[in-house]
Amino acid sequence: MEGKVVTRHETVAKIVSMHAEIEVLKEKLPTVREVDIDRWKPPQASWVKLNFDAAYKVQSNKSCSGFIIRNEKGEVMGSGITLHSNVLDAGLAEALACYQGLLFTKEMGFTKVEVEGDARVVIEKINQEENGRAHLDSIIADIKAFERFFHQISVKHVRREANRVAHPIAREGYSRLENTFWMEDISAVAKELVAAEETSNVL
Repeated sequence: MEGKVVTRHETVAKIVSMHAEIEVLKEKLPTVREVDIDRWKPPQASWVKLNFDAAYKVQSNKSCSGFIIRNEKGEVMGSGITLHSNVLDAGLAEALACYQGLLFTKEMGFTKVEVEGDARVVIEKINQEENGRAHLDSIIADIKAFERFFHQISVKHVRREANRVAHPIAREGYSRLENTFWMEDISAVAKELVAAEETSNVL
């Protein structure tokens, strides 16, 4: 611990936080049920698809949200990065990313949205009625409240391979000092991935 005196309370808090992060990482592992969703696919006609992800640093309790919106042709309609502090665990970081992505989607005026992410617990909690982990409940309730702003909305869990563009966008947040948004564009670090997915959906 580099000579630093750490109290028992701090040690327990660190272990609990690390355990929560490990559990969220486990949730991202592919399962047989998603075997047919192994790559990104465009949304149905007249809809947009929102993909979100989060980068989380347990040592500082800071996270970066990354999200991208694409239309039925695979064209980027918008994307963004938001920075957060005092984030209790990786699950909350993922929920914040979903919330920020939906907020941006609403502000851009889209009314039909397919939401995809690879954080299983967050997706399941959005789609179920009952609540669970207290610190997640508030942001999950805020996410569910977005339903009234859209004509139609669906939320589903996918493999990480189908959500791979959102991850580098989120990680780029660590090199930025403020929230950043793009209209009909995307961060340079993700442009090659977007182009590759456009090509794979044409073939």
